Amino acid sequence: MGAEGNLVRLYVDRGNGRLLGAGLLATRGEHLAHLLAWAIQRGETVESLLTMPYYHPSIEEMVQSALKDASRQLKASA
Repeated sequence: MGAEGNLVRLYVDRGNGRLLGAGLLATRGEHLAHLLAWAIQRGETVESLLTMPYYHPSIEEMVQSALKDASRQLKASA
């Protein structure tokens, strides 16, 4: 997921949708890194993370967009 020179890449277990890792290059990326590290530590899935609120405008919307992309890819590969 890229936006205005920012990049978020999610690594997801195709079998259960669990978030395994992430890479990011983003302005104010420390906010995203904290959210993603928390989600990985808790064993969150793509679908569980999509139930969280993502306010507009915020940098965290990049994570929501990346999660939506991951969800589409998981459903397409099922």
